[in-house]
Amino acid sequence: MLSAIKVSVAEHEREVLISIAFNIGVGGSTGSTFLHRLSAGERKGCAEAIML
Repeated sequence: MLSAIKVSVAEHEREVLISIAFNIGVGGSTGSTFLHRLSAGERKGCAEAIML
């Protein structure tokens, strides 16, 4: 899942992403809206998608 991220992330952001992937599964997180938004550089949109 981390290889799908196209922007650099801080260590605490990486840890959150790993936690989310653990909870919803790597397959679910790889194609997720929050990951697409993060890779597009939309951190606020990513956070909103995670909260959905």
